[in-house]
Amino acid sequence: MRVPPSRSDTSTVAPLHSGAREQKLAHQPAQPDRLIDEHEAAEILNLKVATLRRWRWAHKGPCWIKLGGSVRYRRSDLDAFMEANRHSPSYDLSTAA
Repeated sequence: MRVPPSRSDTSTVAPLHSGAREQKLAHQPAQPDRLIDEHEAAEILNLKVATLRRWRWAHKGPCWIKLGGSVRYRRSDLDAFMEANRHSPSYDLSTAA
């Protein structure tokens, strides 16, 4: 008779995210004009897909391409968006004691 694994036994339970997409992203060279879907774009930006959808609705965020019913992003547009939103700390040394 087989006994089902307990909830504490994680050795037989598949993880929620298998990491296949992350491994695929890690092994692909960044091709600037490659079109990617919103799921991959969300992973690159470390955001939820819902955030990208909300930004598109509000006309914010990175540039996107609408092909029929599909939304695609250029990798170069994601890189440009990240660079444009990069901030470095600035310190006002004149007020430091």
